[in-house]
Amino acid sequence: MERDKIWTTKDGREIKISDMTDEHLSNTISMIERMARIKENNMISLGYQMLNLLNGDMATYCMESELRTLEIEGIDPNDIHPLYDSLVREKCQREHV
Repeated sequence: MERDKIWTTKDGREIKISDMTDEHLSNTISMIERMARIKENNMISLGYQMLNLLNGDMATYCMESELRTLEIEGIDPNDIHPLYDSLVREKCQREHV
């Protein structure tokens, strides 16, 4: 069951998503989203640095294409933590009760 999925806290405790407080749930979602934005910004920065090192039109084109995609789509928070969608669904369920 979705609500029985387990979140591991930063101090190593395991807690069911359904047992998280509203504040803990919101803070956890925000943390994952922040981490995704940081990863995205780092990857974009490194990508532009790489452009200076590349030789050849095709290599440059491919890197620019990847950077455009990253800038438009960003990093999926599920790539940061696989429970992101479960956390968001739990928060939405609580808001609609």
